[in-house]
Amino acid sequence: MYIVIAGGGEVGGELARTLEKAHEVVILDRNPQAKERFAHLDVKVVVGGATDPDALREAGVDRADLFIASTDSDEVNLLASLLAKGLGAKETLCFVGKGGYVEVLTDPRTAEILGTRIDKVLWPQRAMAKEIVEVILVPGAVDTEVLAEGRLRFVEYRVKEGGPYAHRLLSELPWPEGVLVVGLVRDGAFWSFAHPEYPEVILEPGDKILFVTTLRAFPELEAYFATGRGVRRVMVIGGGNVGFMVAQELLKRRLEVVIIEPSRERCEWLSQELPGALIIQGDGTDLELLEAEGLQEADAVVAVTDNDEKNLLASLLAKQLGVGKVITRVSRSETRRLFEQVGIDLPLTPRQAAVRAVLDYLGPENVEHVSTMDENIELLEVELPGSFRPKPLRALAAPQVAPIALERDHRVMLYREDLEVLPGDRLFLVVAREVADEAVALEARLSLAQAASVVVSLHVTQGSAVNLYLPKARSTPLAQNAEALLASAPAEQATLLKVYAGDPRRLAEALEKAFSALGIVLARAEGPYALTDIPGAGVVLEVGVERLKTPEARNQVAEAIAQAIRTYLE
Repeated sequence: MYIVIAGGGEVGGELARTLEKAHEVVILDRNPQAKERFAHLDVKVVVGGATDPDALREAGVDRADLFIASTDSDEVNLLASLLAKGLGAKETLCFVGKGGYVEVLTDPRTAEILGTRIDKVLWPQRAMAKEIVEVILVPGAVDTEVLAEGRLRFVEYRVKEGGPYAHRLLSELPWPEGVLVVGLVRDGAFWSFAHPEYPEVILEPGDKILFVTTLRAFPELEAYFATGRGVRRVMVIGGGNVGFMVAQELLKRRLEVVIIEPSRERCEWLSQELPGALIIQGDGTDLELLEAEGLQEADAVVAVTDNDEKNLLASLLAKQLGVGKVITRVSRSETRRLFEQVGIDLPLTPRQAAVRAVLDYLGPENVEHVSTMDENIELLEVELPGSFRPKPLRALAAPQVAPIALERDHRVMLYREDLEVLPGDRLFLVVAREVADEAVALEARLSLAQAASVVVSLHVTQGSAVNLYLPKARSTPLAQNAEALLASAPAEQATLLKVYAGDPRRLAEALEKAFSALGIVLARAEGPYALTDIPGAGVVLEVGVERLKTPEARNQVAEAIAQAIRTYLE
């Protein structure tokens, strides 16, 4: 896809880093230093304003498959999205920070009045606030997520020095029935229960253990990590949008909430909107103020100002005064690890929710990015298609991939080696982000018959896993994509398939055999059907444009590709 991102800041920069490998990405940013900042990425940078029609045209908005407005200004994002749509962008995504905009822009009457519409309005701060509240309500946890409509709970706990689990063998620790150990995170890397070194892992302070548990077993697991009373009092430092939403949700749960906010005007507004909260005007890094307002008596502190340095200082003061759980907003990814190293329980960024929302929009409709943990672990939910071939659940496990549960006919089942996965099942996976594409690509890896209906760019890794990138936001018929290739390809050849394989020779043989069955010879050099090597890594298949002009020919090529992939993976 050709994607234009307006705004190269916190959200836009992370989106560019996530999307640039699989898509053609252009960043539009007012700051001239943006070119230098993104020089290490395979992206084009256009310097200009997001609401400047000339800058939008220079960025190629007229041919964009997707336009993403992710500047720091709601108003700029809204106007830029409408301009992009008017200039020819096929689809537009708009990030906003105020809930009021979401309500207005999703109202069908708004599109009638404007004469156009923004395809998707995203509010990452809302998702961030929801995550903060979930973590606060689970004592001892550093991250948590509800799955299967509340019937499963994913939870993450940190191993503490002097605690009951430090320096012990993880595989031999007893846990309640209904609890599955998914794996652990060590130094930012995810090891699933299928990792070859997992049976010998000795837990070290700072490691994080990942669990999935049934609703009935969750209270028992909580008791294993409980260190005192439950959460009763929460101090929120920063009364902006995120702080407001966090406080609002906590008050609904009858918790005592204190908000510290420097702006007098904002304090007055918060007092009106949150009559059950104690609102203090002041600096959240003022130690005397924090002590006077009972910081040391808080069960949790949430630092969500728009300044990383203030959030870090306030969090360190909270830790120094003995607060059990500290959750902090972080803007820059390079400082997130620093926050963890100095003892902050959960550094969060709106970027995680933003990237998750965009990937869900771009990806197959049957794949949902439920959550991102530690910025490098994905929790995925996949609905398996009817063409999926049954296999044991253990066959899907890998060192960085953990199939944790499945849902069938409204019944939820935790991972068992003998549990068989069937068509129509809803599968839950925890995967390292660097291999998440393989999991998102279950369209190809698990349902190879569907490969015949799309023009694909495939990466096969470890000899068995397939990574599928669709060139459109939704699964697109082969004919439509071939027509797009014909319209845009300046050369004589249209590259239909790029494959990186654990066994390139076997893959090449499978392709040659599949095309031979159709009476087509794949030349190992130039020709109407060319198969060339990627030295030591894989092959590239090219098909002459002249050979793709009829639906019959296009379908023939697609079926041959699908058959070759089936042969390779069997």
